[in-house]
Amino acid sequence: MLKLLLDENLYPSTLNLLRCYGFDVKDIKEMELCGINDNEVMELAQLEDRLLITLDMHFSNIFLFPPSEYPGIIVVRVRPAVPSKVDQAIKCFLQVLQPELIKHALTIVEENKFRIRK
Repeated sequence: MLKLLLDENLYPSTLNLLRCYGFDVKDIKEMELCGINDNEVMELAQLEDRLLITLDMHFSNIFLFPPSEYPGIIVVRVRPAVPSKVDQAIKCFLQVLQPELIKHALTIVEENKFRIRK
């Protein structure tokens, strides 16, 4: 099973959803690390070998965060980014998830589709 790190900009409902699916999830808010910068978030993800899930589009910049150098980055891109829409997009993604494809990759999850970039 994949190990995940939930960025501080995601919702408690998203955390609960992922845990209900059986994922080992750590949450930046639960760890009391709110406010750490993007590089520190990625260092934590690397240290713990966790894929980052975030709403922050900065993490989709492959020049700043080359996917091959990290366990994986999942950017959820829905508008508006309210809990119900974010959670629904993640549910759809989880139904077709192939873990081996998203390791060391950038995955952009949208409402009804996703893209993977290695």
